[in-house]
Amino acid sequence: MRYSFQFLSILLTFTVLMIGFSFACKADKAGLTPQLYVAVGESIQEAINNATDGDIIVIQDGIHIEQKYPIFVNKSISLVGQNAQQSIVDGNGTQIGIFLVGANNVRIASLTVQNTSTTGGFEFGIHLASVDNSEITNCTITSCWYGIQITSSSNSNITKNKITNNRFIGIYMHDNSYSNTIFGNNITDNPSGVSMQDITCQNNLFYYNNFINNTTQERDFGSNYWNGTYPVGGNYWSDHTNVDVMNGIDQDINGSDGIADSAYQELDYYPLAKPIYFVYMYTWNQQDYYFATATNSTISNLQFDPAQGNFLRFNAAGDSGNVGCCRAVIPKEMLWVDNPAQWTVMINDTAAISNILTTEDSENTYLYFTYYQSTQTIKIIGTHVVPEYSSFLLIPALLLILSVVCLLARKPRGLHRNAG
Repeated sequence: MRYSFQFLSILLTFTVLMIGFSFACKADKAGLTPQLYVAVGESIQEAINNATDGDIIVIQDGIHIEQKYPIFVNKSISLVGQNAQQSIVDGNGTQIGIFLVGANNVRIASLTVQNTSTTGGFEFGIHLASVDNSEITNCTITSCWYGIQITSSSNSNITKNKITNNRFIGIYMHDNSYSNTIFGNNITDNPSGVSMQDITCQNNLFYYNNFINNTTQERDFGSNYWNGTYPVGGNYWSDHTNVDVMNGIDQDINGSDGIADSAYQELDYYPLAKPIYFVYMYTWNQQDYYFATATNSTISNLQFDPAQGNFLRFNAAGDSGNVGCCRAVIPKEMLWVDNPAQWTVMINDTAAISNILTTEDSENTYLYFTYYQSTQTIKIIGTHVVPEYSSFLLIPALLLILSVVCLLARKPRGLHRNAG
């Protein structure tokens, strides 16, 4: 029995170490230990100068004004704000620009970038200049001459930003900029939303963006893509008719699917019928997942917790008496079913919605349904949900538990003979 307890002690110690390793991995994945912080009054440029490739610079909440612009990002680092609305980099009317990115693999996230000169010229909020594989995400870029300028750059991602009320162009792309992805942005109230007045701009992909109230929504003299394949869809355009009574690859089957029945400007062949919104859902294997919905309702209070069950829940608000519609995009790695008919959508946990249109591809499920508006709680139920722990930890844990059970259940024969 002494050896059994020793072995059990070893097993328990190993389990504790595995759990500690798991939390350490999660902490590292979440970026909880960045190397450099910049408080208000400290220089962002100086922090960049002191950084090395791979470092994370956290720009703390408050209004940051540099003594000299532009801020030159010449290393493969991440610049991350504490809060996208409160971590503000103000150009103070600079006539040059705010962030000039001159290195590959740069990430700028969760910042408000604002306030260049009103005269026109090189006053960009963020400029990607001859770089590859960069990312601008979850930023608000406003009151600049160009919100984002992309020059001779490729394979970069511009995602989930608010690009609004800039003085000339929201996103300006030129000089052989190719294979960039512009996804999930709100591009609103700019004189020009996106401009690519250069035939050398090729193979850039735009989808799931909201183009709302720009004087000119887009200019494209190159050869670019303005939608994904069906059923992914394209962008929302505030000046499109957005009639939606049909569905299917050719939009020739009766029944709405959340995609407008006619193309936008012979450019976007699957324009969204309603604006699209993204809500953070879950982080898994170093990747953030989002729930996306194109809807005429106001979405709030998304709840998704794999430990609570195979569902997600959110509130949808709108004027009472009107018909609400929702095109929900659900990542298959988060929530899925074996058979499309197994999806269930509940209103206020009491009534199931009938006539759900379900389509899917390799990555996502697309559900379209309607309901009477007021303030409703919508619950989408699948049959499977992402596990809480990765399989490389689960399997050893199961083996450990099985070993412990076997040891405790088995009594040594010699001890049994001597008892009594």
